[in-house]
Amino acid sequence: MSLFSYTYRQWTSLPTEGDAVRKERIWHSIDRERNRARRRHLLFRGLVTTVSMAACLLVGIWAGTRLQRKAAAPVPDNQYVWVVADNGAQLLPDGSRVWMDGGSRLRYSDRFSEDRQVWLDGSASFEVVRQEDAARFVVNLPEGYVEVHGTSFSVRQDLPGTVAVALYEGAVDFVTEQERVSLEPLQQLVCSGGQVEVTPFFDHARWSSGRFKLENMPLREVLAFVHWKYGVDITLPRRFDDGGAKVTGIIGHDESLESVLDKVGYVFGLRYRRDGQTYQLYL
Repeated sequence: MSLFSYTYRQWTSLPTEGDAVRKERIWHSIDRERNRARRRHLLFRGLVTTVSMAACLLVGIWAGTRLQRKAAAPVPDNQYVWVVADNGAQLLPDGSRVWMDGGSRLRYSDRFSEDRQVWLDGSASFEVVRQEDAARFVVNLPEGYVEVHGTSFSVRQDLPGTVAVALYEGAVDFVTEQERVSLEPLQQLVCSGGQVEVTPFFDHARWSSGRFKLENMPLREVLAFVHWKYGVDITLPRRFDDGGAKVTGIIGHDESLESVLDKVGYVFGLRYRRDGQTYQLYL
């Protein structure tokens, strides 16, 4: 029996509102099997390729170290600290944590303890430490700013002139020159062209320490979540029947789109191919 068939039988044998712990264990086993397959494939690479990759890695580490050292030092002219995207969380002076998407960066004043403001260029998720006697925490954006009240949330700036804020826990206000909009947990806001719209966030997704946990999420909601996170469209085969199965598993902040699609494919017995900016799932 193939891994696709075995895993799909395990998954669909669970009740619709089934054992979430067991489902998550299956999801993790899929991830482990995927990693084992990847390691077996890597064993067949030649010595020349290995040496080349090692050389590139050393150059990358050297360049990354220089970049981090440069970013960590305050800019003399305006006394700001720049932080660039890296694997894992970036720790701010007050203990708050930031997970930035690739190509993103933020800056803050070297007097951050007195004025907790950051300026974000790109997209990031935040876990802000509540400090009763400290100054407010503010994320400055081109379209306005987010005023934080001890919380976890994300800011996306994927398109020019558009800001999306999703609140996972706590409370935030989004403030522009025209208005102030308060968000409640599991709400998201999109500001585009000066117009602000608030809609529900995904009911079955929870954020914690750099990871999204999906709990009993239907397949079509999983694909909508993937579209929100990665900005790609995903299509299903016509008249595809998922049998009412639901997904329980973890998606890391830095996890690749292909890794997520591999796991979804294992669960539902599907493969995928790319067509431009669209990914097609097929049997």
